[in-house]
Formats: sequence, C-alpha cells, structure tokens
Amino acid sequence: NNDNNNNIDNNNDNDENNNIDNNNIEVEVDKDICQKNYELGLKYYLSDDMNYEEAMKWFKKSAEEGHPLSQNYVGLLYLYGFGIDQDYEEAMKWFIKSAEQDNSAAQYSIGFMYQNGLGVGQNIDEVIKWYTKSAENGYAQAQNSLGLLYKVGFDIDRNYGEAFKWFSKAAEQDYLEAQINLGSMYHAGQGVRKSYSEAMKWYKKAADLKQSPIAQYNIALMYLKGEGVDENFKEASEWLLKSAENGFSNAQYNLAMMLINGLGIDKNEDKGIEWLKKAASQGHDKAENALKERNLI
Repeated sequence: NNDNNNNIDNNNDNDENNNIDNNNIEVEVDKDICQKNYELGLKYYLSDDMNYEEAMKWFKKSAEEGHPLSQNYVGLLYLYGFGIDQDYEEAMKWFIKSAEQDNSAAQYSIGFMYQNGLGVGQNIDEVIKWYTKSAENGYAQAQNSLGLLYKVGFDIDRNYGEAFKWFSKAAEQDYLEAQINLGSMYHAGQGVRKSYSEAMKWYKKAADLKQSPIAQYNIALMYLKGEGVDENFKEASEWLLKSAENGFSNAQYNLAMMLINGLGIDKNEDKGIEWLKKAASQGHDKAENALKERNLI
C-alpha cells in the first residue's frame, strides 16, 4: 500500500511539475519569437536596400503581441509612409501603445506629432507633457527639443534655466545639437554665467565628435573676436575652412572675404571668388551681393 501511495504521489508531483514547466516554456517561446520578429524587422529596416515593407511585416507581428520597441517602429513607418501608406492616425495609435509601456522614443514621437500638428491639432501642453516624459526617461532628442522650446519660448514662457538644464543632459549623452546649443548658452550667458571657455569646450566637442560645421564656424568666430582666446585670424581661417568644406554657407562667405582682403592670411582673390560662388549657390544674400558688385552674376 505504501508503495502504491508513493507511486500516486510521485505521479501527481510529476504531473504538476510538467504542467508548470510547459506553461513557463510556452511563455518563454512567445517572448523569444516576439524578440526574433523584432530583430528581423530591424534587419530589414536598417538594410542597405531599406526594405520597409518586410520590416513592417515583422515589426507588426511583434507589435501585435505587445512588444514596445516594435510598436514604436510600426508608428514610425506609418508616420513617414515608409513601406506603407502614410497614416498619422495609425502612427499615433502605435506610438501610444508603446509609450504606455514607457518607451521614451515613442513618447518623444507623440510630442513631435502634437508640435507639428500631424493628424492632431497643435497643442503645446501635450508637446511639453510628452517631451518631458521622454526627457525624464533619458531620451536625448527629447531633452534637446525641450531645451529649444524653453530657449525660444515657443508658445510658452521663455525659461533659460530650464533650457540650460535640458541641453546639459542631452549634451552629456553626446547629442550633437545639444552640445552646440549648450555652447551657445555659455557663449551668451543664458541660464548660466557667461563662460567663453565652457562655450569653446562644447563647440570643440561637437566639432571633434561629428565634424559639425556650425560648431566649427562658432569656434572660428571666437578666434576672430578674441572671445576667451587670443585673437587669431590664422586659426580662425582654419576653422572657417573646415566649416566651409562641410558646406556651411556663412563660413564659405566669411572665408571668401578673408581671402579676398588678405585678412590674417595670404590674399587669394580667385579662391575667395570660388567660395563666394559656393555660398551664393546656397542662397547666401551677402555672397550674392558681393558677386553682383564684381559683375560676376
């Protein structure tokens, strides 16, 4: 009898364990498939041939199972009409699903849609709400965008202190635009004590990190004006050249005038005219006027 009881007990234990294991295995497999579908979607999304239709197919499979990263990508594909007809309503639907799971990129996208009136009425309160959620979750693009809203005072009270705070957070994450914006705050003394050395530090980070033509141009201006550094036209011209070669029309114009007039560098009018033409081709008014004065257009 004892043997029988032991057999029954053992069978029951085994059955229970098998049931639990099977359930756990089933859940894990679902999550695994979900992640694999997401990774497959990402592979097509980032592929050289940008196969957005295939990306959408796999993202959607995963998104419908509640995968927040996939839901965000489905939203993006609908937002921009990649691989599918553009549909702002569908984009917002998927961004909300993802944002409700605390996805910071989706939270940013909702704010972006409210800011630009994409499928919804422009609503600054909603913009601030969603950008702030995203920014507080550490999303650098949202931090920079929030900083810009406070700096410019876009339908809200201008607040340089808040702008400085959010630019700082994004800049520390090596977000290029924020590094330039933070440099400009130090440069102008907005929301923080003016510091040319801090401005130069952040401009140089942006210039070194991504060869930013705006940062390179700002560094050149600081050398031209002797702001926090000794006035140095040669150094300024070198930074202007970097910016000009990266296509920044203001740098192209200023470099042209330095070459034409021999300001701190060897005079070279022909080279100066070349840079004027490049700046004018981008619609730079002063460059166009300089060419007109010389009867070159």
